Amino acid sequence: MRVNSLYVACIVLPLVLAHNANETRFGFHPKGSHAENESILRGSERKIKSLEPDTRLDSFVSRLKSYVNETNFDTDKFTLDVFQLRRELADIDISMQIEKIMEHYSSDGTFVAPQDWKQDEKPADELRFAKYMLRAMLDLVQDLHFLDGANGLGHHLLRCLTQLNIRLLHLRNCQGIPDPLIPGYGEMVFIQGQYLKVWKDTYTKLAYVPPGLNHKLMKYFVQAENTLKVLARLSQRRRGSNKVQAGWIGLFLIKANIHVSSLFDARSEGSNEGALKPVTPSSAAQNQCKERHYSFGMSLFS
Repeated sequence: MRVNSLYVACIVLPLVLAHNANETRFGFHPKGSHAENESILRGSERKIKSLEPDTRLDSFVSRLKSYVNETNFDTDKFTLDVFQLRRELADIDISMQIEKIMEHYSSDGTFVAPQDWKQDEKPADELRFAKYMLRAMLDLVQDLHFLDGANGLGHHLLRCLTQLNIRLLHLRNCQGIPDPLIPGYGEMVFIQGQYLKVWKDTYTKLAYVPPGLNHKLMKYFVQAENTLKVLARLSQRRRGSNKVQAGWIGLFLIKANIHVSSLFDARSEGSNEGALKPVTPSSAAQNQCKERHYSFGMSLFS
């Protein structure tokens, strides 16, 4: 089957136009004149011609990780750069779609049979993780806005938990797979596990936690616990025979954390009967919870 290059252009151009329409709709760039928007479109088309999506995606994830270290997430710098980050990821996404289409045609416009199509899931996994990591950072910034001006101990715990979950993303490679060969991996998993244990003990001692805050705390506690359990198991392993298993675990962690978030969100949007209740533990309940949380903390490293 032969196709004209104009036919291929007709397939690609709607993707480019849709990409720029989404930028305008979701606020990827401020409103401007028609000439400015036309210039942006031309610039996007020129950029697409010279794209190397895999390389750009690796660099993008590395850039996201640069906002995070062992103790902090630089939210101020991230907030300043978020406009550019969202635009860059959208450009990478559209360029990968175009590249996938163009791979189905030879240089002379001949359609390539389906059995000759490339079956490489690595770029798709990297794109999925990049979107997940950027979304997690955006959610964290939004939760910090929720805490703006609040100075209670429960609010401080929420700040700590949200940043912990972001720091744990630093222990995955560009495909979202936990990577025990990252320098300091084992030490960081241990330290973050100790932080989580202390924060859970502190949480059980709070006399009262407002329902909205309690909902967020529980969501982030569960997310951190699930992630640390898997990271701790992998901290003593090396890549090789466990590489495929680690890949499945990385994908499971992403899906599990999304599922946990959706469950908590659904409960918070339901009736009062389904909502999480304020925490008012008795002394006996506090002791029981502390013992359970201590056992959990130790089990992470057994």
